[in-house]
Amino acid sequence: MGSIEIGTDTIEIERVRQLMEKSGDRFLEKICTPSEIAYCKDHRKSPEMRVAGRYAAKEALVKALGCGFGPDIGFLDIEILPNAKGMPIARLSKEANRRFFHPRIRVTISHDQTKAIATAIISWSFLRRIQKFLHRKGH
Repeated sequence: MGSIEIGTDTIEIERVRQLMEKSGDRFLEKICTPSEIAYCKDHRKSPEMRVAGRYAAKEALVKALGCGFGPDIGFLDIEILPNAKGMPIARLSKEANRRFFHPRIRVTISHDQTKAIATAIISWSFLRRIQKFLHRKGH
C-alpha cells in the first residue's frame, strides 16, 4: 500500500486575463513553460482559460505535495500538457521529481466561463514513502 495526497485549487479566469493584459508575456513566462505557452496561445478565443487551468493545476499539485511554491519547487518545475486524447499530463522537472521521490501524478482541470478548477492526486509506492520519511528524518 502506498501514500496518496490530494490538492485542489480554483482561480477566476478574469483575474488571469487581467494579469496577461497588464504584464504580457512576463506573467506567462513566470508560470508556464515554453510548451505550455504555445499550447495556451493556440486557443485564440480564450488563451486565459487555458492559462488559468494550468495555474490552478500547479497550485493543486504543490498542495498535494505539501509544500507550496518556494525553494523546493517553482511554477516552471511543473509542466502540464494534454496527451493525444486531451487529458492533462503533469510532469515534474528532473530535480523536482528527484526531490519529491518520483511521485505518480494525476491532474484534472475544468472550467466554465468565469472560473477554472483543478485537482491533483499524488501517490507514492510504499518504498518511496519510506524513502521520503527517512529523508525528512535526516537518515
